[in-house]
Amino acid sequence: MRRIYFIACVLTVLCSLLLPDAMTVRAVKPQTGDKKERPSKPSPPAPKPGGKGNGNNNNGKGNSNGKGKGKPGGKGGSSTSKQKEPEPKPLSPRVIESEPEKPRRMITVYEAYDCADTESFGVNGVWFDMVLADGGKFEMGCNSYVDEKPVHTVNVKPFYVGRTEVTQELWEAVMGSNPSFYKGKKRPAENMTWYDCQEFISRLNKLTNRQFRLLSETEWEYAARGGRKSHGYLYAGGATIYDNGWYADNSGGTTHEVATKRPNELGIYDMCGNVFEWTSDLYSNTYNYPRNGGASGERRVFRGGGYSNPPIFCRTTYRNNDEPSKRFKDVGLRLAMDANYREKQVPEP
Repeated sequence: MRRIYFIACVLTVLCSLLLPDAMTVRAVKPQTGDKKERPSKPSPPAPKPGGKGNGNNNNGKGNSNGKGKGKPGGKGGSSTSKQKEPEPKPLSPRVIESEPEKPRRMITVYEAYDCADTESFGVNGVWFDMVLADGGKFEMGCNSYVDEKPVHTVNVKPFYVGRTEVTQELWEAVMGSNPSFYKGKKRPAENMTWYDCQEFISRLNKLTNRQFRLLSETEWEYAARGGRKSHGYLYAGGATIYDNGWYADNSGGTTHEVATKRPNELGIYDMCGNVFEWTSDLYSNTYNYPRNGGASGERRVFRGGGYSNPPIFCRTTYRNNDEPSKRFKDVGLRLAMDANYREKQVPEP
């Protein structure tokens, strides 16, 4: 064994002398497929021209790491010059073609022609005034109550309407008697039938050589609302009735002299309250029938409310009716008369 060990040592020495490179151990990195490259470190973003930043600035003032005034324009930052952005091209104006206006439908209206605003008449020393209600369109009726609907558009021709209800002194000057229950020359005439009213008007026309008549329902409501001058009040002349008419809460249970409350927009008195007023129309429980004789039966309409009624019965749209042969101490009349007018074509509003 000693010999073998000795021989091995000798061989080792000889090899180290003769082959020095053979004894050097080299560390070789094993091959594992594709060579992976080490990612490069990203460069920091360049600061915007004109802004605040740190870095070299050959054109600015101050040290390279401080805040200084540099070019172009800003404080510090990179020396890269700002490129001029191209100016945007101006937009061409957009042409909007408007649709041609559609022709408006023409409608017929009626306007008074050669008419005075007021005309006065005298009979046996008693004078009374008739006020012009120029023609116009309005919405008649009210959809809250069965016999007041439907609301519908009416085109009214000009007419004259009595400034007040027919007074007892005028009735007596024409008829020679006074049927009224509440006596008083300036109080409204009442307690007469519809037929009595027709007889009164017939005699009045002979005395004046004019053609007086009763108001139609349409004319009555149009005048009560104020005609063309209407403000849309619930009562004739106002939103409340207290200052505009005699009714249950202020009448004391009796009629009062005419024209002692405020007038409405046309200057007409007592269209609501004091006494109801007979009209020329027959009664129907709705407006869904042809006017001027389209209603069946004989009952005639009276309008306006009376001294004993609550406000709801004194509205301008309220309707009441009864047989023409009956008389009531809270029903009287108001006169009407035709007015000269001419037709006119205007665009529909």
